[in-house]
Amino acid sequence: MGFDDDDAFSIEAWINTSVSSQRTIMSKMLNSGTFRGYDFLIRNGQLELYLISTWSSQVINVRGNDLVNDGNWHHVAVSYDGTNNANGVKLYVDGVVQTNTVLRSGSIAGGLTNSADAVLGIRGGNFDFSGQMDEVRIWGNELTQNEIRDWMTKKVNASHPQIANLISYYRFDENTGTTVSDLVGGNDGTLINAPSWVTSGAEIGDDVSYTYGGSSISDTTVLGTRISVQNTTGNPDAIFIYLVNDTAKGSTFPNPSGYDLIDSTSYFGVNMIGGTSYDVLIDLSNNPIFSSNNAIQKAVVFKRSNGADATWERVAGFLNVDVANKTITVPGQTGTEYVLGFSNTTYPTEPGSGYALDFDGSNDYVAATN
Repeated sequence: MGFDDDDAFSIEAWINTSVSSQRTIMSKMLNSGTFRGYDFLIRNGQLELYLISTWSSQVINVRGNDLVNDGNWHHVAVSYDGTNNANGVKLYVDGVVQTNTVLRSGSIAGGLTNSADAVLGIRGGNFDFSGQMDEVRIWGNELTQNEIRDWMTKKVNASHPQIANLISYYRFDENTGTTVSDLVGGNDGTLINAPSWVTSGAEIGDDVSYTYGGSSISDTTVLGTRISVQNTTGNPDAIFIYLVNDTAKGSTFPNPSGYDLIDSTSYFGVNMIGGTSYDVLIDLSNNPIFSSNNAIQKAVVFKRSNGADATWERVAGFLNVDVANKTITVPGQTGTEYVLGFSNTTYPTEPGSGYALDFDGSNDYVAATN
């Protein structure tokens, strides 16, 4: 994680914060003298990257335009192409490359390498991150926008086109203890001053379909259920459908009389960026569980806000159930996770976004290795 001025790299994370003051997402920077190193941070609610060889003459500092401190989960990323130029920095919010403001554009040819530890959520004992953080990935190359979009809402696996360049991968799913495991590079982190384990609400699954600029998108679950998002309002910037091939973590299904569990193998989420509302069309014609019309007539849709919401609630209001075509339309939705059927069983697994870390802004952080 110690990059030099001519090293391309990328950093990704899911974050949820409402703080406006300067806060660090990840850094590896000296805390005095030259301040050599890098710092990926938020200031005034916007992303920034510092690349410093010697403060204050050899500095690149770039700021994005979109706000990420609205109390919602956002995927954030930065890439640098190793060209010793401010134009080689790209910042991303929810897969959208930012319109950068170049605050400093000095040469960093003197290098970035230093003896400081790589840390998450703090820089030099200051600028403590306040909020939740999940799914941190550090890459030894410049990711493209398409690579970021293709993988930001699903877990990294061996089919990622840049898997050979993945240096460190922190999923934060331990939910106990003081060690954060690096699933790739062995750079395990140590929790300092007790950031707390919480259930993550980040929009992460095992498979994803998305569109930027489109008004509809579809995907298919492991049991053959076809999920479509359509009839969007408010001109969304992007729509994601993410599928989780597991039972819902830490959730309890209510059990109205006359119904049994229908689908315990998967659930799905919709992340609409911008826009106002959408309809969900659930096509069950290829799902063997719904081979009979009787099963379609008994189908119920449940939803929750995100992975941090422990209770699935039955979708209220009118559902358009087309028995002949085996479809269910859920109108007027605003962004949530869905599952078919219900049970009174609790499922203590860690699918989807799993867990995250909650930083209280009081000098708690994760110390990784040098």
